[in-house]
Amino acid sequence: MQKRYTDYNLQDFVSDENFRSWIKKGKPADEIWTSLLAEKPVMAGVVNEAEIVIQKLSTQNPDRNVLRQPKIWQTIESGIGSVDEKQKNTGKIFNSVYVRAAAVLVLVAGLTVSAWLYSISGMNRFTTVSGEQIRVALPEESVVLLGANSTLEFRKNWKPGKIREVWVDGEAHFEVKHLNKDSKKVVLAHKFVAHIQDKLDVEVLGAVFNVKYRKDKAQVELESGSVKVTDSKMSLLLQPGETVTKVGMQPVARTPTDLTLIYNWTDRELIMDQAKVGDVLETIEDRFNKPVRLVGDGLQERLLDGILPLDKQKDTILALAAVLNAKVQVKDEAIILTSEKKWQ
Repeated sequence: MQKRYTDYNLQDFVSDENFRSWIKKGKPADEIWTSLLAEKPVMAGVVNEAEIVIQKLSTQNPDRNVLRQPKIWQTIESGIGSVDEKQKNTGKIFNSVYVRAAAVLVLVAGLTVSAWLYSISGMNRFTTVSGEQIRVALPEESVVLLGANSTLEFRKNWKPGKIREVWVDGEAHFEVKHLNKDSKKVVLAHKFVAHIQDKLDVEVLGAVFNVKYRKDKAQVELESGSVKVTDSKMSLLLQPGETVTKVGMQPVARTPTDLTLIYNWTDRELIMDQAKVGDVLETIEDRFNKPVRLVGDGLQERLLDGILPLDKQKDTILALAAVLNAKVQVKDEAIILTSEKKWQ
């Protein structure tokens, strides 16, 4: 079995044309995906999630990909003010005592982007700006995709026999290398812990999961494997397809992962299946660090289907404006979407 299939996560399955075809044909037994599940039964959970997403998207309006069609530009380029693409640094992330050690060039989704790697008292720190996404390889070959406006820290030297630890502020996708060979003999070096600010700790042996911390709200979404999530008052085991959320000082809540809004890390796009416009805007604001305001009856609760590109702020906003039949303005450092149409 090819390694690239056994390492697939939810976004990989949804984006794979062969997998989508297999689902639409009713999952015939003679294809490679059947062999994959036989070889690695633990992937059944993420495969089932991907099937749900594909089936729902397949039953939507056949024009659901209108967000990606070139014709939208013909209808909106004239008469709409251009979106300010200049990103502003909202504050100094590092104090003057921090020393810039190197500039690291990272290839992500076919585009070369840059991020700064800082050396701070024995720690490595990666930080991203608005609209940026980078791939970071950890010392033991685990991989982290660090989202926009986010920070990842870990010790420069991971000593043998010690727990693998990272600290996250913002959003990141983890593919943690499984070092343990015998579940009955787990040592400290086999464990991997992601600390989400002072809110949650995520402990795994090997798993694929997302973490997000924005506006005093911490979330952990598990795609495959198993994780233990801990805060100051409780500890629980998370299964694939589940999400843990902690807001402020409120108790931790465990829910099924929301499949109406999925961020495809590989292609930098948002897969929407009956997603509320308000939730879509929250994702856009997190990525580009610029507030987006809606003016119009019923816009906030309107449901969207399709695929929204998140690579460039201007393309994202104009595509969304075309679907909402809205005009775009930039005012007081905020993007305003105004629609005269009344949505029910």
